[in-house]
Amino acid sequence: MNQFPRCSLARRTGAALAVTLAACAAAPASAAVPASQRQFLIDFYHHTQGSAWTFSNNWLGAPGTECSWIGVTCDGAETTVTALSVQSNNLTDTPGTVLPDWSALPGLRTINLSGNHLSGRLPSISALPELRSLDVSNNSLQGPLPSPAGLMHFFRYHAYNNQFTGAIPALPATVEQLRVENNQLAGPVPAPPAALVPGASALCPNQLTPTPSAAWDAATGTSPWHATCSAPPAATPVPTLSEWMLVLLSLGAATLGLRALQRRRH
Repeated sequence: MNQFPRCSLARRTGAALAVTLAACAAAPASAAVPASQRQFLIDFYHHTQGSAWTFSNNWLGAPGTECSWIGVTCDGAETTVTALSVQSNNLTDTPGTVLPDWSALPGLRTINLSGNHLSGRLPSISALPELRSLDVSNNSLQGPLPSPAGLMHFFRYHAYNNQFTGAIPALPATVEQLRVENNQLAGPVPAPPAALVPGASALCPNQLTPTPSAAWDAATGTSPWHATCSAPPAATPVPTLSEWMLVLLSLGAATLGLRALQRRRH
């Protein structure tokens, strides 16, 4: 039974009205995440074709219900979103588009979008100071990997089996696992964080620059760590001006020789 009286003021006067007003003021407000967080979730739902998700229980419910939406986790007071975990749920998007900016959820600790059909780009994660884990593996995501620089609690970065390009960003010292295999990454590997767990990371196949690193050997459980990486494509040299001149002279000589041969035949 509700310990607070119904907050209806109809037909209440005098002392009864005063008591009701006091009770209503004392009644706790229903918990709800900020409007900006609710709007992010709604935008995310529509951007990833939420109507086609495998599971979408409670999504788009009334304000105050956000923490009951499947895949959404909130803090104990249910006033901020702390996790978005909608893995293997048939999320799709438009190639080349960027997912909604999740800086609207500054309390996020976990993001898990793995095993879906996402083919766009990821927004920055730099405005998520509480982020611990990002798993976007087994999609078709494009563009650069978001940089986790400055995230003091970040320890798991899973982005394997996608189409990410560019270099692997610098990693904070707290990172224990980095799995970025089966992408289109290139360039040097970042400095290995001291927290790396032996055998829990994977960097190849990619087109990374093969450089010796005992720490990455240990972290990947492979020696050398780049054993299954393909060599970066060699740059095609651009001919110099003198080389172009030689080519033109050769072509000219060949043309003159051909004409002379044709005249002799006639």
